[in-house]
Amino acid sequence: MHLFARTERDSLTSSPRRQHLPGRSTSRRSLLAGATALIPLAYAGTTSASAYNPTENSHRLDAAQKLRDLETRLDGRIGVHAINTGTQVRFGYRSTERFLFCSVGKVLAVSAILHRAASDSTLLTRHIPIAADDILAYAPVTSQHVGGSMSVEDLCHAAITVSDNTAANLLVEVCGGPGAVTEFVRGAGDVVTRVDRTEPTLNDADADLDTTTPSAFCTTLGNLALESVLTPEHRLRLTTWLKANTTGADQIRAGVPDGVTVGDKTGAGSHGESNDVAVLWPTKGSPVILSIFTVSSHTQDTALQKEAIAEATRIVTPIVLG
Repeated sequence: MHLFARTERDSLTSSPRRQHLPGRSTSRRSLLAGATALIPLAYAGTTSASAYNPTENSHRLDAAQKLRDLETRLDGRIGVHAINTGTQVRFGYRSTERFLFCSVGKVLAVSAILHRAASDSTLLTRHIPIAADDILAYAPVTSQHVGGSMSVEDLCHAAITVSDNTAANLLVEVCGGPGAVTEFVRGAGDVVTRVDRTEPTLNDADADLDTTTPSAFCTTLGNLALESVLTPEHRLRLTTWLKANTTGADQIRAGVPDGVTVGDKTGAGSHGESNDVAVLWPTKGSPVILSIFTVSSHTQDTALQKEAIAEATRIVTPIVLG
């Protein structure tokens, strides 16, 4: 059973827009499409059509304008989707447009492993050899085990908490390849997100390969971290690793109010992509799922990209945290 009902407003089966890349001019038509797509969400604070609230609506329109201003600073796009899992209050901005997911996709491979572990009790303790030619440019953990091996569980930990690329590739191989991860995602109810390649090529924009939408990934992360796609034991493993992530201090974690616990996974590409997806546990109330995807023409300004995610978090969380 999945907690997050699909509505016409943020259906995973809607037709996602293709990614607009930095350096490519954005047409007036696409800008209008983005603005038009926002308006229903700005007026729809809950899943109830009768829940119109002028004050809340004003806050949503104000948030949308702030996100547009932030896009101007980035010279790019921002896609946001947030869901309060208790009240079902949600907010979206460009939430059905496609973005490269980059390393946030490691959550999917790790979750596919955890799902399989429910029926294979030895999977997580199985050891995978680490060869020298497996090691990619960013492999801070696996590079220490060349000529040896690591358990599947330790590879999962490395893939989530430090975003080790070699660990992620080995896990995808254990799953049976990118297509097997996509098949798992489909089984989790996501008909939008697609996993086509491994590190590092999945970070290269090529049509819709290795893309998702903020709405789709937000819903899927919620179903993986909080719902019955995974067993309680394996959900606990996943959320523990997300909370232990070391790569997101300057992004969603920097933008949430004091006292909110964050479990997140970041991702970044070499062409201005910077993403963060998270589960937020406030001191009171239900968890909130938040996904933020960005692409900027300022491809070398990683500080700007990270601050944009932190600022987008500050803009959106007052609406959904309650």
